[in-house]
Amino acid sequence: MKIRLLRSRLAVALIPVALFVNAAQSANVSGKAFIDRKSITIGDDLRYKLTIDFPAGYAYTSPDFQSVFSNFEIRDQKAVKSKKYAEYKLTLTAYTTGEVKINPFEMEFTSPAGEKEKIGQPEIPVTVKF
Repeated sequence: MKIRLLRSRLAVALIPVALFVNAAQSANVSGKAFIDRKSITIGDDLRYKLTIDFPAGYAYTSPDFQSVFSNFEIRDQKAVKSKKYAEYKLTLTAYTTGEVKINPFEMEFTSPAGEKEKIGQPEIPVTVKF
């Protein structure tokens, strides 16, 4: 009985994280972008997370987050990288009201054999209220 209750609470706690998900995929590379909500008030924190999975040995360049988040202020940025996985967590805010967009971007990966693969994330609209 206690296990079921814990699972239920865990599911409720995870719902806001998956409020908005964009997924990108190629043959060997996949990525997902998450935001914790689609609407904020001026100055509120908005959490963004990008997770990328790729085969060991693949090379890539991290996104230019200054460009991707040009409509936002980046308050905090953390990255965790391994041979097959990367995760970026950013805390953002905006001071312009209306629909503010997280810009679309592409990432290019190169296999050990020199083959190129790209994944892209579409723009993500966020409503900023006064």
